[in-house]
Order: sequence, then structure tokens, then C-alpha cells
Amino acid sequence: MAGALAKGLGMAPERVAQVLYRTPAVLMDNVEPTLAESLVRLLQDAGIEARLEDTGEPPHPPPALFDIALSPLDVTRLPEIADRLAEFLGTRPQQALELLLMPPGLVLGQVSAVTADLLASELHGLPVQVLRSQRIGARYCLADTGLSGDLRQRLLRACPAPARDVAGLLATDLSAETAATLVREHAAGVHLPIIDQAFARFEIELLAAPESDAAAGQLAALSDVPERVAPRVLQALPVVVQDNVSWSELVSRLDALARQGFGARGRLTTLDRFRLRRIQAPADVDLPGLLGKLGLCDAASVPPAGPVDVREAYPALQAELLTRSLRSAGCAVELQREVA
Repeated sequence: MAGALAKGLGMAPERVAQVLYRTPAVLMDNVEPTLAESLVRLLQDAGIEARLEDTGEPPHPPPALFDIALSPLDVTRLPEIADRLAEFLGTRPQQALELLLMPPGLVLGQVSAVTADLLASELHGLPVQVLRSQRIGARYCLADTGLSGDLRQRLLRACPAPARDVAGLLATDLSAETAATLVREHAAGVHLPIIDQAFARFEIELLAAPESDAAAGQLAALSDVPERVAPRVLQALPVVVQDNVSWSELVSRLDALARQGFGARGRLTTLDRFRLRRIQAPADVDLPGLLGKLGLCDAASVPPAGPVDVREAYPALQAELLTRSLRSAGCAVELQREVA
């Protein structure tokens, strides 16, 4: 839409897109009245709410701006989510899918609440969370992944201790200024895994449970575990009992479990990466051709039936999507989480 409007308005597409994403906003000022009326009609014909205002009136305060990330909840619906997102962004579905697959799923930066609400409306009915964070006042966490031993020790000395002991985290509740200082003073030229806490996601692993008849019911009430399987879960510790938990929920959920006598810990999952291992195919499947098509391996290096271990590790959503593609073709495959 921005490109078509830019032609009609005689403006740069980038400027039009910026205004559309930050509505309510001033598109043009000091415009001759007759021309202004024509431009308003053009915008309204395109389905955009627009109005004229006298330049003598005091300007409206700029809207609050947000970064927007999407958290898909069902990998089988990713193509639908990507199609809707592509339509909203005016891009190709493959480009939208790539945004979704790259943690933490950031799809828009510095847009207004109006844009965030429109995107949520566009995705309504699909299994995806629309997450928003205002940079002013945002808090960040530093992940404990991909760091050299020396850099990790320097960061531990420089960072305040986390409020809670959560696996996969070195520091939490960092201000934007503190995060920038860490990068400037300790990691020049090195990527630091710093995430906006509003976009971070965690799992809760149950480590211990009280020996009481009420434990199974309490676990079901405090986690995602159905009551009918809770007794078996208690016999299989340690086990993950909740995933896709936000930072704002994590502490309260861990505390609730602790009050009932359960031992549990949180673990950051946003940056998890997985390897596809022991890929094997039945005789009627062209495994080298399939892996080549999926971009996993050079077909010439793949034995006809496997087993094959893919060297590269993939973000969780992408690994799950690839796994489903392989299994739908009749292949066996194992997922192995890469340990930082």
C-alpha cells in the first residue's frame, strides 16, 4: 500500500510507510487547501482514516512507539501466519516466514499502538501471540549462550546478579543504557545475546514434588499438566511442566509451585537451537534429494537411506518445521538441543 500511495502523493515510499506505521501522525504540512482536500480523498479511497487540520492548531503529541514480536503457538499453522503477516507488511510470504523463524520473532520496530492493534486484528483466530514492548522503560536480559569463557567471566563481574536463578540467563532487568554499556565496554565487535524481556520465553522444569496425595491435583492446578496424567508426571522427574512462559509470569509461577512444596526452575528457551540427527528414510524416499530440497545437506554427500546428522543447528521453530517436513515424507528424525 505504501508504494501505491507514495506515487499518488508524490512522496518517498519510506516516508509514507513510516507515517502509516506510526499513526496517528502528520503526513504532510503546509499544503494548499484545495490540494489537501484532494489528498485526503485519495487516502480515504484507499481505506485510510484521514482528516485536515489547520496548521495554526498546536501539534498533537507523538504517539507511544512499540517494537512488535510474534510468538507462534502451533508450527503447523506457520504458513497461514506468514501469509497474513506478509499481506499486512506488503512483503512476500517467504520473507514473513523468515521473520517468524528468527528469535525472538521481531516483525516491526517503533510503530504505534494503532498499528499493533491492526496487526493483532489481522492475525485474529490464528495461534500466535502478538507481543509489544515500548523501548522507553524496556528491560533486557543477557542470555548465557554462545559466550567465550573469558567474556562470560567479565560479564558476570560487570552485571548485577539476576533476581532469580534461571537457567540460560546471566543477567536480568537491564536498562537499555546498561545493556549498551555492556556491549561498548566488554563486547566490541562481538554479538551479545541481549533480549527484550517482554519477548523472552521460558520453560518450567519440575525437579521435586511433595510426598502427598494432593500433589497430583496441585500440580495440575499450577501447570499445563492435565490432571489425568499428573501422577505419571510425578514419577518421571525431572520433567518440563510448562513452556512458552513470559518473564512477567515466570517468577509468580515458580513461587506458586514453591509454596506447595514443589521444587522447580525456569530456563530461557527463546534462543534454543536444535540439530537434526539420525535422519533415515524408507526405500521409496529419495533422501539425498529431499535433504537437498530442504537446504539441509549437499545431496551428493548423503547416503541413500541414511542415517544422516545435519551439522547446522537451527532455531526451535525452524527445527520443528523441518522435522515435520521430514516426518511427513516418511523419514525418521531425532531433535537434539544444542547445549550452550
